[in-house]
This record gives sequence, C-alpha cells and structure tokens, in this order.
Amino acid sequence: MLLWIALGSLFGCDSLANPDVKPFSVVRKTLYVGPEQVDCVGVGPQKCLLVREKTTEEWTYFYDTILGFHFQPGYRYTLDVKRETLRYLPEDASPYVWTLRKVTRKEPFQ
Repeated sequence: MLLWIALGSLFGCDSLANPDVKPFSVVRKTLYVGPEQVDCVGVGPQKCLLVREKTTEEWTYFYDTILGFHFQPGYRYTLDVKRETLRYLPEDASPYVWTLRKVTRKEPFQ
C-alpha cells in the first residue's frame, strides 16, 4: 500500500508539483475600456480599468492586466483580446491571462 502511495506521489501528481501553464481554454473577446482607472481592492489596493463586453452593459472593475495594452487616461478603447484560462493556480491568482490582439478603436473622451 505504501508503495502505491509513493509511486502516486512521484508520478501521478507531477502536474501539481510542477504545473504546466498551458491554457485550459482560449477565447477571443471584445472589451470596451472606459476613460479612467478607479481605486479598487483585489488582493490589495490597486487601480482598476472600467470595462464591459457590450456597450449596453454597466461598467465593471477589471482587476487583471492586459498584456501589451498601455492605458492612457482620457480615452475610450475598444480592444480585441485573447483570454486564456489557466489551471493549477494559487487561490488568490486570476485564472485568466489577457493579451491584447489589437486596439480596434481609441477615441478621446470629454
């Protein structure tokens, strides 16, 4: 019995001890980004983007980072992004990695 437990810990749980960070799923999305960042609290105090996936929705706090996106206050953006869902993350980590594919629109907001 102990042999099976030892073998299981050596071979069966390899992905947990050394997680493979390949995405579980990949989704392409459009995000609308508001013209300012706001104070919010995730793991700690931070600045959040205001985003929505449809122009008819309310703005929501976006706690993550969008790789390749450089926010400038005073502009509204429409972004084409890739959202990858990852496995085996710590409890306080986001399950998503967001990557900018293209800024499809950037317009001044007054």
